[in-house]
Amino acid sequence: EAIYKTGYFSSVTAFSLITNNRHVLSISVKENHSVRSIKVYNLGDFEEDLIVSEFEDFKEKPFNTVSIFEKKEHVVAFLKEKGFDFFEIYRVQFDKQLGQLKIYVGNAVVEDIVFKGLEGVDQSILVREMKQKKGSVFNSIFLRQDRDRILKLGYFKSVSSPKLVKGSEKNNVKIVFDVIEKKSRKVSLGIEQDREVYFGFVSHLRKHVLIHSDSLKMKSQMKLFEGDVDLERYSLIYNQPWFLNKYRTTFSAQLYNVEKQEVVNNVHATSLRRGSRISFGIPFWDYFMFENAFKNEK
Repeated sequence: EAIYKTGYFSSVTAFSLITNNRHVLSISVKENHSVRSIKVYNLGDFEEDLIVSEFEDFKEKPFNTVSIFEKKEHVVAFLKEKGFDFFEIYRVQFDKQLGQLKIYVGNAVVEDIVFKGLEGVDQSILVREMKQKKGSVFNSIFLRQDRDRILKLGYFKSVSSPKLVKGSEKNNVKIVFDVIEKKSRKVSLGIEQDREVYFGFVSHLRKHVLIHSDSLKMKSQMKLFEGDVDLERYSLIYNQPWFLNKYRTTFSAQLYNVEKQEVVNNVHATSLRRGSRISFGIPFWDYFMFENAFKNEK
């Protein structure tokens, strides 16, 4: 019984003989066929290599029900930890004639992504930032990261935690966000003091200026010192998070005429900076970007 429970054999029989006053125990076993190939079914867009690699150790070895069951439990737990919350291995079947290990898996598929509360923001500029897409396998870790990216875009006062709604088919889910948009135009007024100098500023932020998703920030500064008023300080910054809304490249153009406060050899100094700057950035990861800038400053 212990030998049979190892899982390597389809049958185990034992019998004993007594010869020359000796007790001889003979055990006859029938070894399972060897696994020659592995095939995974019902993947959706889930990568087959990820599953196959976990079962690769069983190839060219006798089919073992015990070890395969343990591996099945390990793989399911591992992938759930990686965010595939609905992943399951429903059945593992061995085709003796083909020598093929057939693994039947299931997972939740994203049927739709819905943003409730949109007014001026087009949903397409939100979805393009997300790893989770229509038709992709659901992953809760990716979804949390997607929510963080949406918040960082700056279009919303709040973005709710995603709600999961049952889709039109058994393994489908709909992802629903409740959002509250910020106003597309914002005007700020302020006064700053640096020793005996007063600075007043007006800042105007406007979104969706030339194309949907772009922004223009204009800031003018007034300097008041010893009764004189200087109104020549200004800055304009224009941004596109996706260049022309087609290419995953950021674009920024700046025009400025501003004062910079610096400390040189423990002495406060003021310098006037006037110029322009154009830059293109290519994001590689969430926190890493390659940027190329052209600057002309006097």
